[in-house]
Amino acid sequence: MKMGIRRYVLTKPFKIEGKNVWGFNSHIIFSPSSDFGWYLYNPKDQSEMPLNCQNMHHSKNNLFAKNGDSKMHVLEHILPLRWMGLDMVHIHGSPWPPYLTTQEMWDKLFKSGFLCETDDFIQNFKIEGTSNSLKRGSVVRQASIAPRESSRFRCGFDNIYINVHINYKGVGKLDKFYTLSNFENITGIYSQGFPKYRFIVCKLFEVLFKWPHLNRVVWARKRPNIQTLILWSNHRALDIFGCLAAIDHKKLPSDFQYFSHCGGHKHDLIATKKLKHV
Repeated sequence: MKMGIRRYVLTKPFKIEGKNVWGFNSHIIFSPSSDFGWYLYNPKDQSEMPLNCQNMHHSKNNLFAKNGDSKMHVLEHILPLRWMGLDMVHIHGSPWPPYLTTQEMWDKLFKSGFLCETDDFIQNFKIEGTSNSLKRGSVVRQASIAPRESSRFRCGFDNIYINVHINYKGVGKLDKFYTLSNFENITGIYSQGFPKYRFIVCKLFEVLFKWPHLNRVVWARKRPNIQTLILWSNHRALDIFGCLAAIDHKKLPSDFQYFSHCGGHKHDLIATKKLKHV
């Protein structure tokens, strides 16, 4: 059984630069904070806004937050760094950060020499009650979270259970289960390329505007459907971990089960905003 998630802190600010999802130069700066937790920093008034789900919003393709003039998109890929132990940090930079996987960001932070492993652990909290986000239509989309009973051999972060069900027309459907023990296997997954016409659009952008990310998308046309579905499910699970990390900006949830049926960022955020925890 794991003791917990060991806390890592930064000793100095570290800037990560690269091309954002649109292909433009961008950056994100990770800086030490004086308090536990994660914050969105506004350099103009030097304020720190807690990065929790109550302060976050969703669009069709990502989660974002705004603190005055400071805005940060794609938080679902940044916040999973909390499950890797990064704490006491505030972030700011370009509204659209570099298009990197969670693992790539972690590797850059680790290689910076500014990341320090501490002797203590991230504090956890137990979910209280259930929460559900449901949309009925031609496709039922749902996200739900509920407490999971702990035992002597299964408690805390070892008692996290995420069930992802995806169904993509023309590609197939898949049910897959995740725990924190296999979290490290999904942190390097690129975004899914769907619907299929997006490949043609992105290929044109690559040719006409030198869009740099064509090979950093998981396209169904490049592999068997089952392999594509596994990668897409892994990416969906990472998005869920990212949203769950925002229930509380200082602690991480434990002892819960999460179910996603054809859900997305909107359903994750609605479900987490409804939650109570202790």
